[in-house]
Amino acid sequence: MKPLPRLGGFKILTDVAWSSVIGPAGDEDLPERLCRALAGAGVNLPFLTVGGSGHPPGAHLVVDVQDVPKVREVLGREFGRPDAAMGEAAVFSLFPHKSDPMVMGLLLEAFGRKGIHPLALANSHSAISVVVDRESSEPGVSALFDRFEFSAYRTPADWKLAQKGKEALYREVVASYQERRPKVYALELYEAQELWEVRLNANQMTRMGQAFKTIGESGRFLTFLLSWPVQPDVCGLLFCLRAVEASPDPAPASLPDNDIWGRRSPVTVFSMNGPHFGDRYGIVRDLLEALNRARVELLGLSCSIASISGVVMNTQVDAAVDAVKTCFEVPSILIRA
Repeated sequence: MKPLPRLGGFKILTDVAWSSVIGPAGDEDLPERLCRALAGAGVNLPFLTVGGSGHPPGAHLVVDVQDVPKVREVLGREFGRPDAAMGEAAVFSLFPHKSDPMVMGLLLEAFGRKGIHPLALANSHSAISVVVDRESSEPGVSALFDRFEFSAYRTPADWKLAQKGKEALYREVVASYQERRPKVYALELYEAQELWEVRLNANQMTRMGQAFKTIGESGRFLTFLLSWPVQPDVCGLLFCLRAVEASPDPAPASLPDNDIWGRRSPVTVFSMNGPHFGDRYGIVRDLLEALNRARVELLGLSCSIASISGVVMNTQVDAAVDAVKTCFEVPSILIRA
């Protein structure tokens, strides 16, 4: 029997709620308005994805359950959705994945076999994060052990025992720490990337898992991924692979038979994390406002746990880097292959 892929571990963030916001085509200011309003209400965002440049824009967000009344008030005031659904959720984070598309593919297949439909996806260089409804937490753990081995624990029972007493540490909130310019450890740039834009129905995620497995077999790396809401039960998926000149490209043939909205190349992925990302409200607002002032077209943005990743066209990299420096303390810039 072929050995299961081995990962370091995974965590689950619970006691959170998930919602989504969908805007009309052309409403490019939706992400900034949303984050500005949430920051004004003092709402922390442990998970956020925004997408839709050139398509109907939308955002997936996860907040602490205690902030649900604030979020409903914001969605009602700013977007006319006072009764917005705010379902109890959990966020799975797997690490390290080494940008291997095979890990994402196996994860989507494993969840699909258990009948678990991801509500939102994000991929940082630290972890893969998947939002599911709260009831899927237990079967989700079982699904992971069906498809992966983990260094720190052999069984779901081992994992559960290892989590006791660590929930408070994992959820530590330091929102009161108000740096004038929050520090990042480094700003990483992945140049010469190709951005794929795919439209999916909820039941196509498992088939997308097979596509990522095929891409992984070709030796390409997944440098960026997020999902964003397009309409009820339909999501958009953005992902980046390093651009290749070889023909035929293995990616097109491996994708599900659905709407491929387009490809953009070359693009650059930027990624950064810091000691207070994911905890302090206002960080994403500041970044979006800085990019907007610099007139940088943001093709996609994801924030999960302690990482922020985004995509811009190669022609706007310098402007994007300058914008990042206006709101963050950046000790170094690393160019990654």
